[in-house]
Amino acid sequence: MAEKSAGGAQVKVRLTDNLRAVVQAAAASRGVSMNSEIVERLQRSLERETGSGDVFDNPLTAAIAKLIAAAMHETGRAAGFAATSSLDGSVDWFANPYAYDQAVRAANRVLEMLRPEGEIKPPTGHPYHDVLGVGFANTILEDATTGQSRTVNSLQRAQALHRELEPLVETIRKNLRTFPFSMLMIQAGSKEAPVTAVLTNPKKEDQP
Repeated sequence: MAEKSAGGAQVKVRLTDNLRAVVQAAAASRGVSMNSEIVERLQRSLERETGSGDVFDNPLTAAIAKLIAAAMHETGRAAGFAATSSLDGSVDWFANPYAYDQAVRAANRVLEMLRPEGEIKPPTGHPYHDVLGVGFANTILEDATTGQSRTVNSLQRAQALHRELEPLVETIRKNLRTFPFSMLMIQAGSKEAPVTAVLTNPKKEDQP
């Protein structure tokens, strides 16, 4: 049962000895109280669930994302250590060009192993079918660099990504300048309504 106090509601929670030890160690490493550690972790968990819930509604999408993340994590750590001969290099593999490249190769390998059989047939009547994927990726990346979104439904996701990717925001922003266009997905009515992809801020050579 929750008890009200000046600082908010107090909720009594039972933790196993092992979980308590893990939380205590995590709090000590950041120099905060166990209460702050628990509250912040719970808040981040709920924000991720709310911000990315629509993405992971499909269990298969979630499983593929986990598969890619596992491949990049394991490869990046190993490559980071190999490149620097240090534990710091293993942890910060995303800052090492060689380790990052190997992690990307691991992710690509996973995606290629999941590729369905058959001929790739672009849709007719869509002027930007060749760059559709890059356009939508750019949109999400742009949202992550600003914490803002051009669609209300993606705002919480953008804010969460901006916080979580804070060390990489400047790198993303810099790299986006090389291909500055994005796709905006518009969905009218209900979830069953057709989805339309609209090109925004295109380069001159991409304009119809």
